[in-house]
Amino acid sequence: MSKQETISRLIEDLANFRTRAAARRQLAAFGMAAAEPLMAVLADAERPENMRWAAILLLQECACTAACPLLLEVLRSQDGLRGTAIEALEALTGLPIGDDADEWEKALADPEGYRDVFERAQDHAVEEADPNATGCELFRRALADEATELTWEEEGYLYIRIPLEAGRKQQIVATFNEENSSGERLTTLYTECGAPLPEFLESLSERNAALKYGKLSVEEADDGTSKVVMREAIPSRTLTPELVRDVVLTLAADADLLELEMTGADHI
Repeated sequence: MSKQETISRLIEDLANFRTRAAARRQLAAFGMAAAEPLMAVLADAERPENMRWAAILLLQECACTAACPLLLEVLRSQDGLRGTAIEALEALTGLPIGDDADEWEKALADPEGYRDVFERAQDHAVEEADPNATGCELFRRALADEATELTWEEEGYLYIRIPLEAGRKQQIVATFNEENSSGERLTTLYTECGAPLPEFLESLSERNAALKYGKLSVEEADDGTSKVVMREAIPSRTLTPELVRDVVLTLAADADLLELEMTGADHI
């Protein structure tokens, strides 16, 4: 039996609930080779609804964007498959348009043009949002199970206290209003490590090269003494709860280890 004959047989098996699951698994393995006959099933309103439902899932799984016009027709005319067609359209295009068929028609007529307009609108919405409120909410979600304190201070920063091993801790502040040279908004993390030892100054470049996040530098404290600080600035649009958690916990551990090395204490 040829490949196409096998695909045709498996597609017919989609009509039977006893054979549908096995047929779907085997058709999925064929990928795009099965796309054209699956689209033929989707276009045939006389086919059983469950069969066409399985065809939609398989077309979505093999990333068949050519099926989008057919999915739009299903959205317009087949109430029983409407939700599945919307999910497939959104997965294939990356556009969260929902159940607005007319809007989908505009999007599919000029996908790249529509995507450009959509992405600009999304970027504008992000820019218009309060960066402090957005940043605080993200950090609270990311660190809810890690931080012993998360407090927004009137001076314009988020105060974070991270507990560490052996009862130690590290304090970090986050700000959300800085921008890079391209005007891109940044989330900046800052923590202190204590007064520098002479040997620290000699190994500053080497230490920075070994860090996963942040850079160490020496700054003047308010009382005129020197202090070692660590900073990390990340484009705010790239942050996820997972990345926030990784950056904050890594910075806290690295900064505290250096504080212990230089001071033998836990003041920060």
